[in-house]
Amino acid sequence: MREVLVARIVQALLALVVGLILAACGPSIDDSTIGNSTNIVPSLIKEVADQPPKFSPSYKIVRGTFTDQFDIVENHKVGSYSLARDPSGNTDDIVERFYIDGKECRGTDCQFGSVRSMLSEDGGEGDRKKEAWYSFEIFIPENFPVRSQFKGRFYLFSEFKEILGCATTIFGARTFDKNGSKFSISHLYIRPDRVAAMESNEAGFERCSYRFQKNVAKLENMKGKWTRFEYFIRWTTENDGRFLVYLDNSKVIDYKGKTCSTESRCLQQNTNYYGIYAPNNASKGGMKNLEPSSVYYRNVSRASSRELLKGRM
Repeated sequence: MREVLVARIVQALLALVVGLILAACGPSIDDSTIGNSTNIVPSLIKEVADQPPKFSPSYKIVRGTFTDQFDIVENHKVGSYSLARDPSGNTDDIVERFYIDGKECRGTDCQFGSVRSMLSEDGGEGDRKKEAWYSFEIFIPENFPVRSQFKGRFYLFSEFKEILGCATTIFGARTFDKNGSKFSISHLYIRPDRVAAMESNEAGFERCSYRFQKNVAKLENMKGKWTRFEYFIRWTTENDGRFLVYLDNSKVIDYKGKTCSTESRCLQQNTNYYGIYAPNNASKGGMKNLEPSSVYYRNVSRASSRELLKGRM
């Protein structure tokens, strides 16, 4: 009896050692093939600003013609990013999860009561395309706080930034105490008289002006399901620019005109971000009253045509 027990213990220890070796040294998993064929959800083992997250076993997220590397952003809430199963339950696929709450802020975000969990493109100069198609799918859980006791709470989900502090496009939502929430898409620019101040980072907090902001959905109607955005952008400081957006295959925006403010940074530093970011909560009850929130993403991609976008049906 004792010999059998010892044998079982040795067998279990050997299985544990083999598992650890495979996790550290085994082949990487590619999300272009992962799905119903595996029950492995890689664990996050490294989450450092300006570096890509790392997983065990090694895991690669394919994002079309985007660079393979998306980095953890500065001021990112530590421990807030992970991989997870498709929360809809309709597939066994692995997706990305971002989470924020009011328990902790990081760096300069603390000045404004802001919290973020985000990744940003790190392709370096020359990787930005003058024109391209983009996509992402976002899942809003049923418990997402679409009604806040603090009117005007804003959540930023995805954006492009031309210069630090000023976005060119924003996909986000604003919550209200009684009227639910509005999911909006915005396009912004820097006024010509403020470009120099922006480039030297001397401008004040109000750095951007709106070309337009359009409400395209109610956040409560997006809960519990995947919502897909496909959009085309032609980046230029001339009037031949384009910003075309489809929400679940329905056209919601078709803007024609300037899409950049500075020729020098239009392509070199126009960077894509996604995740969840709740800014400026100091004026909305403080961070301690920020409701816990999580969102999920899949099929984040860039392509030369709409047909080549990841997840395109």
